[in-house]
Amino acid sequence: LQQSSTNYLCSSSPIKSASLIPEMPTIAISPVKKLQAVADRRYTKAEVDVMLTEKQALINYWKGTALRQQAMLVLLTLYSRRVCQQLNAKEEKEKKKTNLKITNDGHGRLMTMPEIIERTAAVEKAQEDTAKEKADRRAVKMDHGRKLEEWKLKVEERDAENEARRQKWVEAVESWNREKAAAKAAGQKVKDWEVQNPKPKCKQAEFCALPRIPRPKVTTVSHNDEEGEFIDVDGIEDDGDDDD
Repeated sequence: LQQSSTNYLCSSSPIKSASLIPEMPTIAISPVKKLQAVADRRYTKAEVDVMLTEKQALINYWKGTALRQQAMLVLLTLYSRRVCQQLNAKEEKEKKKTNLKITNDGHGRLMTMPEIIERTAAVEKAQEDTAKEKADRRAVKMDHGRKLEEWKLKVEERDAENEARRQKWVEAVESWNREKAAAKAAGQKVKDWEVQNPKPKCKQAEFCALPRIPRPKVTTVSHNDEEGEFIDVDGIEDDGDDDD
């Protein structure tokens, strides 16, 4: 299917008007004829074999035709489903738009009528709320971007410090191994020497890795209630973990 002209059915991209619609193949069917009386007669084995072969060929033809039509029905179902999804997405998007029409029945109205004043005030308030919400989200996005850049710098500094601590621990272990070999060569008991000179551990304060720095979260005040909520900005998941 991906190698055919209907490969757009396998893609997540929206269907365009220029996309080819799967067409159901039509079949020429002769008019239905009345059955004619057939005289009873005997058929030879060769004649029966010929008739059976012809009937089997006819069965295979109609079976292949049914398979092709069924395949096209599957493609048409996929096409219809994708188009319905796009139409539903468009309708949902239209619902979010503020209705600027104060009257939609075509009748005349006086601008001083109470219901016109109320609807006008409602439309203006909806526009103000939408503009304020967009401004708030834009400010939150910019603030989060600034905090995220600062967080990335801190993470880079922490990673560099952790690498330096790890390298320092590796060097300490190598030095300890050399001193251990020298003590053994000098005739000292290895166990007694190890008690007096413990092996450096990576969990020691001077070698252990610095803790993770929490990713900054985006908080905003919901317009429906007073509780704060966490939102996602530019596909950044605010899960509290960093990029380690």
